[in-house]
Amino acid sequence: MRRWPARPRPWPSGPGCTPSRGRREGWQRQAVIAANLELQERELAKLAALASTLADALSERGLESTTAALAAEIGIAAFKVAFERWVNDPDRHALAQHIREALDTTRHLIAPAEHVAATDDWSFTA
Repeated sequence: MRRWPARPRPWPSGPGCTPSRGRREGWQRQAVIAANLELQERELAKLAALASTLADALSERGLESTTAALAAEIGIAAFKVAFERWVNDPDRHALAQHIREALDTTRHLIAPAEHVAATDDWSFTA
């Protein structure tokens, strides 16, 4: 079982570490992965390992293991969608905004039908 670091590591900073550079490198990375089946499989394995680690951490914080696994998988799915939208976003919105939107869409997908009908807004917008 993996342990989270006592203190999170800071994000890299400095003149070379800009959001636009990260977006450009993210787009390039996604393009390379999309063109190579072996890299696609490796990416899926890494995301599965990340989901497992996240589920373990949530279990350690008191969530029942099945609930923790479901929450972790939902989180990874939301991140995958958000990241893909972020690297291809012509308006250059922040990754955090795309993550919030993906999680909002998830909430609408699992909301009771009467709530969705009442809000009449369950589309995924940028």
